[in-house]
Amino acid sequence: ITFNNSGNSIASSGEQVDKSITITAERGINLTTGTDKSVLISNDLKVTNNITASGNISASNFCEKFIQMTNSSSITDTFNTGSFRSAKYILQVTSASKFQTSEMLVLHHNSTASNTEYAQINSDINLVDFSTDVNGANVRLIASSSFISCSVKYNRIIISS
Repeated sequence: ITFNNSGNSIASSGEQVDKSITITAERGINLTTGTDKSVLISNDLKVTNNITASGNISASNFCEKFIQMTNSSSITDTFNTGSFRSAKYILQVTSASKFQTSEMLVLHHNSTASNTEYAQINSDINLVDFSTDVNGANVRLIASSSFISCSVKYNRIIISS
């Protein structure tokens, strides 16, 4: 596992790092662990400059995301049916000077997804309707609206199967 630009490793594969790590990325850093490996860092991880990541990033199964809708129906989020059974979302929608917020619980039972959206508050108009389905190996959170200039921010907590 390489954590710095000079190619030096601070931990070998499978080894836990139990101290603070500071990363300064002047040319970019790639952290590759393979499909069945993970990096565990106890305590602090401090990063100077930018971090770019692809794939799924999980911090205790919590994430925060921003989606700009460009169509009347947008897939806002997905999670894997084989790894996770349920999720809770805190949703926030903005369009110009209009706002909406709510919470949603999602449960999948094999090829079907069920959801309940509750505690919705909006500023005079419902901007987005949220629904869920199962498509292949993923549960999808779908945002539908006649306001295609909406931005959707959400926090998600997912619980494993």
